[in-house]
Amino acid sequence: MNSTDEVSRLVLNTVQPTSKLELVIPENTLFKLSGKSPCIFTRPATPGRPEVLWKTDRTAMLSWAAPDDLFSNFALLQQYNIIVLKVFQETKEDENKVLSVELKTVQVMSVLLEVEDILPKELGKKYAAIKKQRGKFTEIDKSVRIALSNGTTFYLGNVTDMTDTSKTLLPYTEYKFQIVAVNQQGPGPASAESIVSRTEMGRPSTPGTPSAIDKSKTTLIIQWDSPTAYGAPNNPANLESDGLTRSALYYYDISQQKCAIMSNATSNATNGADCAGRHTALSLSSFVLSLSGF
Repeated sequence: MNSTDEVSRLVLNTVQPTSKLELVIPENTLFKLSGKSPCIFTRPATPGRPEVLWKTDRTAMLSWAAPDDLFSNFALLQQYNIIVLKVFQETKEDENKVLSVELKTVQVMSVLLEVEDILPKELGKKYAAIKKQRGKFTEIDKSVRIALSNGTTFYLGNVTDMTDTSKTLLPYTEYKFQIVAVNQQGPGPASAESIVSRTEMGRPSTPGTPSAIDKSKTTLIIQWDSPTAYGAPNNPANLESDGLTRSALYYYDISQQKCAIMSNATSNATNGADCAGRHTALSLSSFVLSLSGF
């Protein structure tokens, strides 16, 4: 449609393909109609606010509702973008040296979720095949929309390499999440942020290699370096709050073929199940020693 004046209103009586179109335009307006169907293609609406169903030290199960225009938008939904925001406190001091704490967020991760990966298995395969061939989704359009209308649940951080911080969460860290729906027109507006959720405490890092610093006929004094972090992001100034509860010294008596455990590095050793080879060992005299913090 070409116009020398601004068109005041354009009313479409339906969003589905149709042979009828109602236009309300001002006088003295030049316009031209083509034979194309007046379908509405817009970016998707805002998805529902995500909810954290449960979490571990490096993963979180998220759930959210589909955009409100899932059925009315002619453009089929293609992706969800999960935005991960890390929550932290920033302390400021004003001119009167009064301290104030402000809660801030920063985006640390963005995970793109393809629609075919969250659809029921067979429907997802059909969607992926049509997408690969750049075909039309006419045959499965309704089925896809119905499946997505039930909402989406996604296991964030469900990856093989749990040390990849670009794909997993950090232990004992506070996060908020947002969801963005995407179709062929592009991304829509982001959802409301989820409530703040803190991941669980993680396992401590590896302690230092134990070494014997003194010995006698009946005793052996062992020394080692503590873990640099006890289940939370590395923060040497806050190790105590990271939650290390105890250490255990595993040793193996070669002569008697028995395994024992010293809890809290005390001398009260108790016989336990065979633990030989459970940890990286260090040979000292007639003992094989190793340390595990947990």
